[in-house]
Amino acid sequence: MVPSTAGRRRLVASGIPVVETWDMVADPIDMLVGFSHEAIAASVASFLIGRGHRHLGQGS
Repeated sequence: MVPSTAGRRRLVASGIPVVETWDMVADPIDMLVGFSHEAIAASVASFLIGRGHRHLGQGS
C-alpha cells in the first residue's frame, strides 16, 4: 500500500524510523525491505524452462 501524500508527510515529519516491506518502491520513505515480483517470476520461469517444462500454468 502506498501512503497518501499527507500520510507520507506525516511519517517523514514524525522523525521515527519507517520500514516499508514487501514491494520494491522507487522512493522509499526511509528504509525498505522487499523484492521484485517481476524478477522472481522471470527467475522461476527460466528455471522451469531450463528443466524442460514447456506448458507453464496449464496444470499437470
